[in-house]
Amino acid sequence: KPKAVDKAVEPLVGDTSAPFTMTVRAFLPLSAEGEYWFRVFSNDETCLAIDQQVVLSCQRGLNEGMALLQAGVHRFDFRYVHRTGKEPLTLTWLPPGTKQFTDFPQRTLVRPATD
Repeated sequence: KPKAVDKAVEPLVGDTSAPFTMTVRAFLPLSAEGEYWFRVFSNDETCLAIDQQVVLSCQRGLNEGMALLQAGVHRFDFRYVHRTGKEPLTLTWLPPGTKQFTDFPQRTLVRPATD
């Protein structure tokens, strides 16, 4: 069963039964190079690009993709369109050296500086 939107995000979007679009533009610091697999399940469209490379194309349901990444900081662009009143999404990942998908650690994302 998919999990609801992370509780840190929920106050930003308000009532999750109403339609909304969420765009996350941040930086993802990585300490190891290798294949990073991403998996999302959602009732509506989700897209993910890392360093302008499409990792998850915009589609509904189960969406899975891989990015070959170097250690360092990478641009992370995630977009989610929520149209229905069902549970929104689950984003998981499989970093190099791991054997099982786990929840994506949203707290590792670094927001761009703003003036």
